[in-house]
Amino acid sequence: MDVPFLDGKHKARVRIKRVPEEHAELRNIYQKVQDELRLKLYYKGESAGVLGHNFVREYLVRKREAIPVAQQKALREKQENICAKCQDLLRRWELHHDPPVAEGGASKDIVLVCPTCRAKETKKQELKGTTSPSYFESQLSPDGCANYGGVTLSPKQPS
Repeated sequence: MDVPFLDGKHKARVRIKRVPEEHAELRNIYQKVQDELRLKLYYKGESAGVLGHNFVREYLVRKREAIPVAQQKALREKQENICAKCQDLLRRWELHHDPPVAEGGASKDIVLVCPTCRAKETKKQELKGTTSPSYFESQLSPDGCANYGGVTLSPKQPS
């Protein structure tokens, strides 16, 4: 059976082969999460396991704010089309937190760098032993951090 649904901004269809018997309860859980926690979860006939996975993903991982085009343009003018790291002319650029998010950087700490410098900075962060810029750690929501007692999580390094 094909069912149309609206997922935020997009209209789509989902093919449901088997609806879980507890679908009414699962739909209520999704609605309660939307209402009380303001998380964007939409029920599409998934099982309880998928619901749990989607909830944890939305609860723990904080999406980084998109940097508006106007702010990027202002940064290019402020930096005079020069890379913030190597001082080379910016033909292409990438947004970079300086200092990195894992070290306390925020949205106000954004600079434009060339792709080469961005790769070098990312590699430097990966090689640091005290702090790790792993995706999970730098994206952990404040609520998720509070659940771990404010401890900074670092992945184990391969031996």
